[in-house]
Amino acid sequence: MGKKSTFNAAKSGLTTFGLFFKDAVPEIGLDKALAIHASHGKLVGAGWACMLKSELGGRKVNLAAWQRAFTKICDEVGIAPEFEKRRGTLTAKICDCPIYAGCIEAGLDHKTVELLCSQRLALEYEEVQ
Repeated sequence: MGKKSTFNAAKSGLTTFGLFFKDAVPEIGLDKALAIHASHGKLVGAGWACMLKSELGGRKVNLAAWQRAFTKICDEVGIAPEFEKRRGTLTAKICDCPIYAGCIEAGLDHKTVELLCSQRLALEYEEVQ
C-alpha cells in the first residue's frame, strides 16, 4: 500500500474514532474522554521503546536510530515527517496528519484534536524515555 492510500485508510478509521469521541463526550465529559484516550499512550509508548531498542541493537541512543524508529511508526499511518538536525537535536515536523484530518472530518474542533494528541503523546514520550 502506498503512503497516500495508507494515509487515507488511517484517516477513514480516525474519522470513525472522531465520531465516537464526539458522541462519548456528552455522556462522560471531555476531561474523562481525554483521559481515557491519553491512557493508551503508555501502551503505544512501550511499542515505540521496543522499536527503538531494536534499532539501537545494544548501542546508546542516538539521533539516527531515533529518526529511523520514528519514521517507521509514522509510516504505519501514512505520515511523512520532515526532520531537521541541529547541534545534537532532532526536530520532526508533520505537515499532513491522518489523525488530525480524520478528527476534523468527524467534526471535532482544532483545540479538542490538539488536546487529544498532546495528552496522549505526553504519555507515549514518557514511556519511551
